[in-house]
Amino acid sequence: MAKPSPLHNLVARNMANVLDSQIPSGWATATDFDLKMPSGDCRSPDFAIVREEAATAKRPLRLDEVLLVGEVVSPSWNSIHKDIYQYPRLFLEAGLVHYWHIHLDPVFAIYAHRLGRSQVRHHTPISLDVLNRNPGRFIFDPQEPFPFQIDLAQLIHSRASLLRAMSNIPAHDPEADYPAAEVTVKVDRVDGILVPLARPGALVSRPLAQ
Repeated sequence: MAKPSPLHNLVARNMANVLDSQIPSGWATATDFDLKMPSGDCRSPDFAIVREEAATAKRPLRLDEVLLVGEVVSPSWNSIHKDIYQYPRLFLEAGLVHYWHIHLDPVFAIYAHRLGRSQVRHHTPISLDVLNRNPGRFIFDPQEPFPFQIDLAQLIHSRASLLRAMSNIPAHDPEADYPAAEVTVKVDRVDGILVPLARPGALVSRPLAQ
């Protein structure tokens, strides 16, 4: 199996760091670890929120030690099928509530599922090029499992490149004029799995607070 791309790994690591800086005490983040399922098989999430004491474990973690599981979706059919369809079903059956997946291709988007309900929150899909040129403009602020403020550009930059991008923000970027929104959408059910509708409906702008 091909290794994930450097961008895939960067986004997973940056997301874990962003979440770790905002979660309350008693919780921590973990990346690329073994998560033991009720069947006895293990999955390896790209990032997760786990109980603080579990973050230093030298063994596979149990589902009761994990609050949120997240995957960065690679462009291969295997990854798309696994991360969008297979994993939500497995985690739902195992009792996990919070499952996120991040898309990088053809556009950047985050889908934050509360498994077992008929809604999913996601950010308006954005091209990586526009996201690169507009750090601080596109903010994802889900309220579960905790309130977060996630600057999407921070997820695709190394620290050094983010600082360079921040110093070169254009006064006005016409391509970034469509709403930078977090939306709540109704979803279709496909074999019991939540799948975003093709047309998410009204968008509400959520700019970064100055």
